[in-house]
Amino acid sequence: MKFKEAINTIEIIAKAHGFTTKKTQYSEFPVIESENMIFNIDGDKHFNLEERTLTTTITARASISRMGGNPTTEELFKVANEIQRGAVLVDSINLMNMVIEETFDEVYERESER
Repeated sequence: MKFKEAINTIEIIAKAHGFTTKKTQYSEFPVIESENMIFNIDGDKHFNLEERTLTTTITARASISRMGGNPTTEELFKVANEIQRGAVLVDSINLMNMVIEETFDEVYERESER
């Protein structure tokens, strides 16, 4: 899979589960936005200097933000729904076992576009 394909796939999966994404200068992967959860999309990188390639295995993780105060039952159900959708989102991304394979030239070109 190429880098742009992986990014597009993550964005499609996030949207399918009711979340939006945004690009930031701090991460090469899209940030999944949520009111009550924090998502992390990470890439485990392996360089092959002989073949001049980079292989990145993508994993997704999430944590739940604290909900303070005295929420109503409706607010609790809303958060529970968001947590369930977030868990399915993380599972969907991880079950795909996404691996990005790029040459050093492709990485350089991609990074110079940022």
